[in-house]
Amino acid sequence: MIVLATTTVDILRSDPDDGYAEPYAGKTPADREVVATGIRAVIDIPVGRQAGLEKVAGGEQTRTELRLAADPCDLTRLDLIKDNRTGWIFQVAWVVNYPGNGPAGDLGHVEAGIVHIEGLV
Repeated sequence: MIVLATTTVDILRSDPDDGYAEPYAGKTPADREVVATGIRAVIDIPVGRQAGLEKVAGGEQTRTELRLAADPCDLTRLDLIKDNRTGWIFQVAWVVNYPGNGPAGDLGHVEAGIVHIEGLV
């Protein structure tokens, strides 16, 4: 459990069969199932950086890389995260589960690299 939360997030998961769909099949976050809601979280800059990383590709796309710390949850690299405070949808780049060290695992949490992309993909 994280000590301080600044937002809550929802986990959006695609149907396993969608892994075989065509890349440009028109699937959107709305086509995904919400598998968890209201997870306490913090979205901030990655550790060791002075600011979040933002890349502009040809003036057509902005890619912002941030870090998520959240209460224990079933998050995978294939999921999307919805920030309930801003409404932004993030792709999950990597996930690390920390099991916690208390007798009830009360300090366990999940960390993930998340990416927000705007513009042409």
